[in-house]
Amino acid sequence: MTPTPGHLDDTVIRAGTRALSRPPVDARLRRILALDATGMILFGLAYLVARVPLARLLGVGDTLVITVGGLMLTIGTGVALLASRVRLQADLAQSRNAASVTAVS
Repeated sequence: MTPTPGHLDDTVIRAGTRALSRPPVDARLRRILALDATGMILFGLAYLVARVPLARLLGVGDTLVITVGGLMLTIGTGVALLASRVRLQADLAQSRNAASVTAVS
């Protein structure tokens, strides 16, 4: 796809006479997901390690704190795996191309 004049590509922003480059959307999304996963894993571990003081502070049972910590740890691990995956769009494009070549043959 050739951009039309005045069209801003997703990776380049024109500022006066120089072009400011920024990472593609895929890289930015992966960075955000990695940061989110890190925070969830750290908080999940903190909930599991400090369950008794947190339960007293929050006025809830320590079983609830353990459950929330375990869930945060599990979800954070899943998000980290998602952030580390190879670019999914390229894989889909390759599988579509392979399917169209097979269908033509």
